[in-house]
Amino acid sequence: MNIEGFSEKTAEQFFEKLNIKSIADLYRITKEELLTLDKFGEKKAQNILNALEKSKRPELSSFIYALGIPNVGKKTAKDLVKRFKSLRNIIDANFEELISVEDIGDIVAKSVIDFFNQEKIIKSIEELLSLGIEPISDDLEVMEHSVFSNKTVVVTGALQKYSRNEIKEKLEALGAKVSGSVSKKTDYVLAGEDAGSKYDKAVELGIKILNEEEFEKLMEDQV
Repeated sequence: MNIEGFSEKTAEQFFEKLNIKSIADLYRITKEELLTLDKFGEKKAQNILNALEKSKRPELSSFIYALGIPNVGKKTAKDLVKRFKSLRNIIDANFEELISVEDIGDIVAKSVIDFFNQEKIIKSIEELLSLGIEPISDDLEVMEHSVFSNKTVVVTGALQKYSRNEIKEKLEALGAKVSGSVSKKTDYVLAGEDAGSKYDKAVELGIKILNEEEFEKLMEDQV
């Protein structure tokens, strides 16, 4: 994970004084904890928190490489993403599918399968995703100035025109961060049919709720 301003000295302090042992631990750091470190003032602490937040949407190939899969370098990570498109597809890929990728042979394919067959690995990935890490496809073109740029959007209920994966990719291409839960930090809730507790929570918090027709209208306005 590429975190701006994260030096070797900072890493040492995190390890020794904050007991940071994993990537997931990094994303649980609070400003109060940072202010206990040597030469960490308000500005530096906030800069680190901002950098951590910014790093939550890495390119998928960078995320795959950072997992430390044996025999998988940066190029192989890019090859995997080019072929399988999503993290879930890479995790679920079988041996025959993996060796069909150019430059991936038996050894690398076995390494990938063995890696993702480890329960602790899957749990650690799920933990990262639950903390807001959202790897995006390397070839995803993101619109920088849409109404959804840098906004947090929650989708609930069944949509007529989009599957859940399709709407997630659509929103991410518009610069949004798609979250699985509604909170005060949520900017929009896109509600389809049979929207449940997330809809109710949005009403309670006064969050802007869009139906599918309203979402489509906003899309037209971007063109």
